[in-house]
Amino acid sequence: MRVKTSAISLAIVSSFLVVASAFALSPPQYTLQKYLMHSIGANPQVDVGEVYEIEGIFYIDVCGKTNKVAEALSVILKKEWELGPTIVRVLDSGGSEVVPPDPLPGESFMHFVRRQFRAALTRNRLYVTTHVNQTESFPKFLWVEVAKRVVQFWNDNLGDYYGNHNEVAASAFAYVCNESFFNERILVQWTTTDHTISARRGSEILSQ
Repeated sequence: MRVKTSAISLAIVSSFLVVASAFALSPPQYTLQKYLMHSIGANPQVDVGEVYEIEGIFYIDVCGKTNKVAEALSVILKKEWELGPTIVRVLDSGGSEVVPPDPLPGESFMHFVRRQFRAALTRNRLYVTTHVNQTESFPKFLWVEVAKRVVQFWNDNLGDYYGNHNEVAASAFAYVCNESFFNERILVQWTTTDHTISARRGSEILSQ
């Protein structure tokens, strides 16, 4: 029995497309959503929504369940991404988009930024504490200390047998958060620790 060449070619192309789709990498906006969920979202006071699209622009909604957390998230998170493009919206518990707050009267830039990171992360299971340098000149550095953990999520990763993506927690936070504030006067760095989270967090609460 003879089979036409065109039919064979069509079958080969169809098989290739099926295989290619099975091994396709997750679109970058979906990877961003997973980064958010497994870093900022590791917090009972934060909800990270699914990716959705409106007129060619992708959106990810991050909701703070208290006004304090929502305002802090609106300060520390990167909002605009060249991934589609993609916009991260920070919402309050009522579903309204949050306007980032300004420093309090007389509040230093460093105190303001540190206060926002603490507010956004205090209930986060990966967060430990924050550190600041004591120099008078700019730029000043704020270090955010998180647990020495690996976050893992499924991401069609061809380099992992199960398709997972593995990232050090500090790098995951650094990816989704702003790295500088007030025209680079305040620079943020992320670090890890071997200390127990409960002990270090308790000492920070006492120092506030």
